[in-house]
Amino acid sequence: MVFSKGDYASYAVNIGETGLYQLSLECSDEGTGDFEIEVYEDGKRVGSFKSKDLHYAQEGSKGWKTIPLGTVSLQKGLHTLSLRLKSGTLEC
Repeated sequence: MVFSKGDYASYAVNIGETGLYQLSLECSDEGTGDFEIEVYEDGKRVGSFKSKDLHYAQEGSKGWKTIPLGTVSLQKGLHTLSLRLKSGTLEC
């Protein structure tokens, strides 16, 4: 699926315990350029990440790559976790 500026995806998650969690995306080598993505827990922004600040190989074999976004603090329990693309394009 290709995500453009303003697009979002939401997921129901069950967090086992309150704490810091590492977020990553699995995206296509060809459909991913510079981007900024925001992360929300139940509508409250808990993180924002820019691709230029991340350390992952943008060159390489064609296919898929894991993009580590960073760490966010999440609360224990059932929540809606949303990712909103603020700028750029992602194919994930």
